[in-house]
Amino acid sequence: MRLSALLLLLPIVAFTPPLAAAADSAPRRIDWEALIPPGFDADALVLEFNRKASELSDDAPQVRALVAEMKRRWEQAPTVATLDGQRVELPGFIVPLDFEGESAREFLLVPYFGACIHVPPPPANQVVYATAAKPIPLETLQDAVLATGTLKVEANHSDLAAAGYHMVVEKVVPYP
Repeated sequence: MRLSALLLLLPIVAFTPPLAAAADSAPRRIDWEALIPPGFDADALVLEFNRKASELSDDAPQVRALVAEMKRRWEQAPTVATLDGQRVELPGFIVPLDFEGESAREFLLVPYFGACIHVPPPPANQVVYATAAKPIPLETLQDAVLATGTLKVEANHSDLAAAGYHMVVEKVVPYP
């Protein structure tokens, strides 16, 4: 290629944004495992609780303290700080916290159907408190959705569950 042709291409190359920058604007698809920091083992906590509970009678005074301790540890489940401020897509199920007809602006996003309805709810690092500027239609709550938005590492408590994350929702679509 001749020098004159290279000089003509220089302004085009200089002002073309890199492909990586364009890719950064797309949300990153994550799964629920991404919300759990290394070293946190919810199953181990449940086993520990069950072992301790099996050593007590149902009416033992220590049962109430044991349940309170387990609830505290569940609500304080650690989060992944590097997710703060990231634009993500996360599949899950909606548990509405408010209703506007057949829509909601405020809901919990959880990893499986029935979470937060059954006791106990998932640990806080498996519950996302979600808010949307526009109401999200609640067509069928038992169907999975894909929520897109900006994730914040931020605790939130509702009557149903403690959440370790907050998502400012841009859109919610059915998830196949």
